[in-house]
Amino acid sequence: MLGKLLKYEIQATSRVFLPLYLGLLAVAVAASFTLQSNLDVLKGIIMFLLVMLYGALIVVTVVLLIQRFYRNLLKDEGYLMFTLPVHQATLVASKLVTACLWSILSTIVGAASGMIAGRSLIDINGIADAISQAVEFLAENSISPLLVLLAFSVGAAQFVQFVLQVYLSLAIGQLPSLSKHRVLSSIAVFIVASIAVQIIFTVALSGMVPSFMEFAVTANDGFEIAYGLSPAKTSQAVALTTEMLWIALIYNLALAAAMFFGTTWILKNKLNLE
Repeated sequence: MLGKLLKYEIQATSRVFLPLYLGLLAVAVAASFTLQSNLDVLKGIIMFLLVMLYGALIVVTVVLLIQRFYRNLLKDEGYLMFTLPVHQATLVASKLVTACLWSILSTIVGAASGMIAGRSLIDINGIADAISQAVEFLAENSISPLLVLLAFSVGAAQFVQFVLQVYLSLAIGQLPSLSKHRVLSSIAVFIVASIAVQIIFTVALSGMVPSFMEFAVTANDGFEIAYGLSPAKTSQAVALTTEMLWIALIYNLALAAAMFFGTTWILKNKLNLE
C-alpha cells in the first residue's frame, strides 16, 4: 500500500515540480548564452528570472512539504485519507519519503542549473583539479571515505528529523486544546521544539568539550593549527570528529524515530479534523 500512496503523492506533486524544474533549466540554458553576449539588458532580465526561479524552487519545496501533510491529513481531505485500509504510520511515511525525494531532486536540479548557467564562467579543469586535491588531502590526512559517508549520513538524518519535526508540530497544533489557532500553535510548537533539540544536543556533546579543549590547547602550543597538524594530532582530530558525528547521527535518528511515532500516535488517537 505504501507504493500506491507514493505513486499518488508523486503524481500530485509532480504537477508543480516538473514545470518548475523545466522552467529553471530552460532559463539556465538561456543564461549560459546571454552571459557571453554584450546585451546587458537581456543579461539582467535572464539573471532576474533565474534568481526568481531559484527562490521559487526553495519556497515551493518547503511549502509543498508542509501543505501536503496539513491539507491531506489534517483538513477535510483527511476524512478520505483515514478511510483507507492503511496504518497511520504508512500515511506519514508516504509524505516523508515524497518530501525527501523532491528535496533531493530540487537540490540536483538547482546545482545542475547553476552549472549550466555558469558554464562559460566555470573552469572545468579547475574543478577537476580541486576534486583531485580534495581526494589527495583526505588520503594524506587518513580521512577514510567512511568518515565522509558518515558526515553525509548526519546531514540526511538531520533533514529527515527536520521534516518530522514539522509534521509533529502540525499534528500537535490540531489538538482540540490548540485547534482554534492551528497555524500559530504549530509554529509555536516548532520553535519550542527547535530550542529543546538544540539544548539537548549541546548537553549530549558537553562530555566531549574537555577532549576538544585539550586538543586545541596542545595543538596551539605547538603552533600546529597554523602550520599543519602532526600525524598524531591529525589522527586525534579525526577520532574526535568521528565520535562527534556518530553522536550527531544517533541523536538525529533517535529524534526522528520519536517524532515519527509521536506524529503517528496523535493521528491515531487524537485526530481532530473539525
